[in-house]
Amino acid sequence: SVRLWDIRMGKPIRCFKGHQNTCKNFVRARFGPGKDMVMSGSEDGIVYMWNLESAQLTQRLAGHAGVAYDAVWNEGLSVLASCSHDGSVRTWCYDPKQ
Repeated sequence: SVRLWDIRMGKPIRCFKGHQNTCKNFVRARFGPGKDMVMSGSEDGIVYMWNLESAQLTQRLAGHAGVAYDAVWNEGLSVLASCSHDGSVRTWCYDPKQ
């Protein structure tokens, strides 16, 4: 799971579940579109997106054949880019209305 931490208190305040990770790979999580989303890669090659407030899984973006290590949101282009151990970089258009 991905955890959002309050670093002042030293405690997790929210847990985002659904992706697959072990301690073998460092997979980055970031804030996404509109800063109300959290996104993370996963060992199953899928990029996962959750609502920040509810921690509800909202999107699963499949397309990598290896571990998806990172995903970056570009506000100006409304595009998400993800990279994988398989050497691929994928771009995803994001429409908040869908």
